[in-house]
Amino acid sequence: MERHQAGVLETVLATKLATVQANMLESLPDTQSLAVGLSGGPDSSALAICLDQWCRCHPDNHPNHPNHPNNQPHNPKLYLFHVHHGLSDLADEWQARAQALADLLERPLMVRRIHVELDSGLGVEAAARQARRQALIEMAHEHHVPVVALGHHQHDQAETVLMRLFRGSGIDGLAAMAAITHDRGVCWVRPWLEVSRQAILEFIGRFSQRTGWLPVQDPSNVDSRLARGTLRTEVIPAIESHWPAWRTTLARHAGQAAQVSAVLKRYGQRLLKELVCDPQPTDHHPDSSELVNSAPVLSLAKWRELHADEQALVIRVWLDQAGMQMPTEKRLNELLRQLRQVHALGHDRALTWKQRDGEIRCIRGQLHLRATL
Repeated sequence: MERHQAGVLETVLATKLATVQANMLESLPDTQSLAVGLSGGPDSSALAICLDQWCRCHPDNHPNHPNHPNNQPHNPKLYLFHVHHGLSDLADEWQARAQALADLLERPLMVRRIHVELDSGLGVEAAARQARRQALIEMAHEHHVPVVALGHHQHDQAETVLMRLFRGSGIDGLAAMAAITHDRGVCWVRPWLEVSRQAILEFIGRFSQRTGWLPVQDPSNVDSRLARGTLRTEVIPAIESHWPAWRTTLARHAGQAAQVSAVLKRYGQRLLKELVCDPQPTDHHPDSSELVNSAPVLSLAKWRELHADEQALVIRVWLDQAGMQMPTEKRLNELLRQLRQVHALGHDRALTWKQRDGEIRCIRGQLHLRATL
């Protein structure tokens, strides 16, 4: 195999990747081991190939590099994580194709078979994403891998902005995917959010010519019965005919939205700290049994002193810090309405607001949040 030849790295994509990795992967606290979420498609496969090269060419691999214990060469451990969701008749073939790539790269392939709950109310796409994310987290914990890399690129980012815009997402949603995020003990990195899909296809095409290995093609990507498939087959062609640079524009918009979101989050965190109070005993309250606080207890009176938009911001930050799913705008507005109407001391009625992953209770003028993740 010619993977050790410079030709693998002599592409627009690899040059871009090297620059991004210098600013991202090497800045992470632990790059002793990492994994790629490998579906077998062009994007994740190209990422696996390039990260394989990066691990082999990592500066720490040099025997005289000062970061090496005893100046011994070190090859960062790279895992390939494949999730077999069983939703397609081609799922077994995709696993076999992923295994073939792993064999070419001489890297271990870890496979997790999952069952997607199609009646969860999330829809097929969202349910599959959620199940896949959980599977990757479990594999990362099982193999003690702190970093998982995903192959999302500029086109994915732009499509995500469109999808969330159509769904009425706020600033956080329009920020789309972040380059680095942390969730349940895993650091998620997306090195290619500024890389075009065309560059990825060019790279994987050259790799296929040298090795004979071909990536899988998921027919659901252009299935008009699915939301993203409709976007790709019907909406995007119309947009491209008038605004050919729309992907770059929306990716830039996502970056700007992320900056605004970060500023708002920091402001919300400051406001939240000002509302924190010591919890009062709740043993004699009829609704207080088995109440476990997983977040700071807030003063209802102080919360009521904030402006309406600040009240909403604080609640969002509070829920986010507890790791809870953000409620819809309608449900959030209902919660805010109830909190504004309850007596400042919370004595007139018991307030309990629930959703699937937690609940908020108002007890004696204090707001308690319990997450049930």
